[in-house]
Amino acid sequence: MKQPSIIFKFSFAELLQRADKVLYFLNRDLQSFNRYGYTAEYLTKMETTTNSLRNMVPDDYYAGQQKYKTQKKKEARKNLERFLGELKIRAKHALGEDSMDYMVYNFNKLSTINDKDLVTFTLHVHNTATGQLELLAPRNVDQTLLDDILSSRDALDKSIDEQQVSVSVRREMRFKRTQLANELYGMIRESCDIGKNIWKEENEAFYTDYIIYGSNNTIDEMEDLEEIATDETSN
Repeated sequence: MKQPSIIFKFSFAELLQRADKVLYFLNRDLQSFNRYGYTAEYLTKMETTTNSLRNMVPDDYYAGQQKYKTQKKKEARKNLERFLGELKIRAKHALGEDSMDYMVYNFNKLSTINDKDLVTFTLHVHNTATGQLELLAPRNVDQTLLDDILSSRDALDKSIDEQQVSVSVRREMRFKRTQLANELYGMIRESCDIGKNIWKEENEAFYTDYIIYGSNNTIDEMEDLEEIATDETSN
């Protein structure tokens, strides 16, 4: 899924602030907008789009979930590696480090193998040890240890899936949020374009209401500048 690009240069919070302002002006000037084919239905659509974006869970939440699942996966791997380390040291001294019985495990892979491959590799280690239980018994390798290895493997496998799901969900929600935000921004621009055309050379104050949304500055910054300009004019 290719992520769409955000077509505006300010935060989602400010986008919503701007939308609220435009909705106020649009509601005030709806009769004038009617001349251009913009009806109450358009106003309702913009309100719905604004509220839908406002009510969407922010990316921070999904980022947190992804981080949490990643940490759980790391913990699951660490737990599995602990049990495999127990088997490694016991097998080494039960079988002999240079023996073929020990070398078939290929424990050296543990330091470089990735999470998914570790799940597969663990099954090889488990099955090999199962066939050597009598040889490993002098170093207290028993079925309990092998069961712990298998359970830890399953836990890692599950945690990998959960992490991947969290990544996919976050990507999907970012896609939806960006699409909706771009749609809302398009409606803001369109409304401002019509609003400026309506009030151009007719009402300077109303015309200015629609100008501020074409700027990349925040609304507060623009309003502060307007207030300063008013003060300077009056002095």
